Amino acid sequence: MMMHGKDWKGIEDKKGDNIMTNKDKILIVKMLKYIEELHEFIEGYTYETFIQDKKTINACVFNLGQIGELAGKISDEVITQYPRD
Repeated sequence: MMMHGKDWKGIEDKKGDNIMTNKDKILIVKMLKYIEELHEFIEGYTYETFIQDKKTINACVFNLGQIGELAGKISDEVITQYPRD
């Protein structure tokens, strides 16, 4: 699988063991797709034009919700290995 020009080899822990499952990879790829769509939705918009476009606002809110849902399904192993800063 190619992602942004790089081979996807998984995330390894400090011992070199691959801790990311295929499910985690699929979830992250889907999240990245939604992020890319968000960028496409708002390309060329100013704040003023964005707040007047309810369809674009709703599309962005939907994508953000999808990202949140998918993030909640990431395995505990990956979350533990890569905690928030």
